[in-house]
Amino acid sequence: MDGFYPNEKVLIVAATNRIDLVDHAILRAGRFDLKIFIPPPNFEQRKGIFQKILSKKTKELSVVDE
Repeated sequence: MDGFYPNEKVLIVAATNRIDLVDHAILRAGRFDLKIFIPPPNFEQRKGIFQKILSKKTKELSVVDE
């Protein structure tokens, strides 16, 4: 990244769900060199996420497959 020296211990993280809309100047070499794709969770993973979040609620909730 411009303005940082190689020996500085700076980590910059960015996230987007539309990489196709990010300006190419930002993605060029020396800026964001490492790109990691994290796919969206599948149904079972989403169900687990919601169950974890909702487990703190007082009402009993169930998951319906559709």
